[in-house]
Amino acid sequence: MSPDNQNWYIDAWAVMDGYAFASLRPYGSIDASVTFFVAPPYFEPEPVASLATALAATRGHFQEGFWHRREEVPFDSLAQVVETVRRAYRGGGVDLNGAPLKMVPAPRAPEGPATIHPASLVDENMHSTWLDLRGVFLNGFTSLTGREHFRQLLAELIERAIPTLVPKFVGYSICGMLAELTHHDVDRSVRARELSAWIDRARALGMRVEIHFPRRLLIVHSSEEELGFQWNVPELADLPPSFAEITVNIEYRTTQPIEVSPYVIPIPHLFQAETRRKYAAIPTLGHLLAVATADRRYLPSIQSMHELIPLLVLGLARIPSAILPFYGFPPRHGSPELRALSDRAAAWLADAMPSEMLRGHIAEAALHAFVTNLLRGEDEEEVLLAATEDDSEPPQLLNGGEL
Repeated sequence: MSPDNQNWYIDAWAVMDGYAFASLRPYGSIDASVTFFVAPPYFEPEPVASLATALAATRGHFQEGFWHRREEVPFDSLAQVVETVRRAYRGGGVDLNGAPLKMVPAPRAPEGPATIHPASLVDENMHSTWLDLRGVFLNGFTSLTGREHFRQLLAELIERAIPTLVPKFVGYSICGMLAELTHHDVDRSVRARELSAWIDRARALGMRVEIHFPRRLLIVHSSEEELGFQWNVPELADLPPSFAEITVNIEYRTTQPIEVSPYVIPIPHLFQAETRRKYAAIPTLGHLLAVATADRRYLPSIQSMHELIPLLVLGLARIPSAILPFYGFPPRHGSPELRALSDRAAAWLADAMPSEMLRGHIAEAALHAFVTNLLRGEDEEEVLLAATEDDSEPPQLLNGGEL
């Protein structure tokens, strides 16, 4: 409790929009010492002349405050308020027009005894680094030194995963995107451009992607790996052979790099099978972006090293195309280019992950319930079903459904 029995309280909040008014005042009072407004993209608090502005906002689409068990939720600092509002805004990205999310079907695995499970590609060094990293995000990091250690471990894992595990993930995701191209209820021109952009990204990261129409095969491997990964893709029979030239050859590319939305990159079930025992399934890298940056409980739910790969790929996908390596000189193992690539992806991930600021605060449980509720496509009233065992009654971010 702050001096004079005052705390920070959220007065009005448009959760999905990321707008909120907050004031320093006694509980249940409208006699505020100061009131601030926060909003995307920077969430820099801006002073407001009067609390009356916040109260007026509740007559529109702002909900009235943030409540738990019919009591206002207090915050120790304005920084905690900003952290809550920012993370709820990010988590709202998993909601697509208020409709349940379309789950991506698991792509077909390669047939025969040579099938390679991603877990078998995790070597001893990778597993050791994974255990260190898992210890960090289970115990949390409250200092800049701890976050820097977190970044270094991420960079090491990304560099080790790019030659084998990343191509394995990319191949499965391309299978899913190829399958979607055969659906007649989608804009196939748009989907084809998105797939081409994703293959471009894979190529810049040092992978070779080959589509063999007569044999209906997809082959993906690192530029320095002799043994690639092969998938049978029967859906190729429903696509014109000329499509292979468009997606594989780079002669048609313009000088302007094509950016790909993470919301079109599916996450195969194989890369989240164990994690799904504790967390809802996540369909695309875009939804993973929303979940991982909003809910601090997502990282501890990851159960094995190979199921961390979607998050590492997300970091690589967020690197601007303009600073990716040139196609003709893909990054090789141990090269400065690969190290710089890994460092950039790890730096973005480390900065984007939720801080420890709300550890032990009731808002942490609220954010978890909010994100998992949206991810499962449940009605707002069913948010209580998303509670973990230690949260018998998590607070709701959406108060009365006013959005």
